Amino acid sequence: MTETSEPIGLEPGAPAEDGAVLDQGWRQRLEAHARGHGFAPLASRFYFLRHGQTEHNRRWICQGQRDVPLNAAGRAQALAAADLLAPVGLRAISASDLSRVTATAAPLAARLGLVASLDPRLRERGFGRFEGQPIQGPLWAQADASVEPIEAFVDRCLTGLAAALVADDVLVVSHGGVRRVLFAALGLTVAEWTSHNALPVRCTKGAGGWAADILTASGAWPVAGPPPPDLAR
Repeated sequence: MTETSEPIGLEPGAPAEDGAVLDQGWRQRLEAHARGHGFAPLASRFYFLRHGQTEHNRRWICQGQRDVPLNAAGRAQALAAADLLAPVGLRAISASDLSRVTATAAPLAARLGLVASLDPRLRERGFGRFEGQPIQGPLWAQADASVEPIEAFVDRCLTGLAAALVADDVLVVSHGGVRRVLFAALGLTVAEWTSHNALPVRCTKGAGGWAADILTASGAWPVAGPPPPDLAR
């Protein structure tokens, strides 16, 4: 499950049902700003984990920067992610300071004897007055004064990510929006299935640039390819 819906079938500047103005160019702006940021992590191999499921995820309610806890499924996902990541040789964990993220990181940190470094720059995008409300329509396209501007969000995320990724084998635990920014900055194309909660991502830099794969119980799967059998719907 993803945290947001997409702006489908609406023209730039078209009014939403409640009279809000929509920006259908948000995705292009996010990707262009991320690519132009100059993001250059010192790490050549690192891991990323989106938080586990919450009731807001399950019920399609906007979370943003609201501190929403994991539900039972999310807690189980955190344990499963810990099983997958424990053997990879992590040296450090950096995480958003929101509880759905810290609770996702906690089982793995305890198993490895690590203390997660918390950074509010790794929080989800702020969605202002839409937080706590059912997601109806293109959330990311809302051009509302209460919503964190795309460019400011990208800058915040990449600054926090650069601070975390100063050595190999660091795990960043964060949010779906931060993941979107990260992949854009690395120039990666990803399939929709990879946005599920609590799927560990391994990012590696080679001679041809960055590549990423998802770690699952059935192996490692490229982010641009089809889903593995254990995730196929």
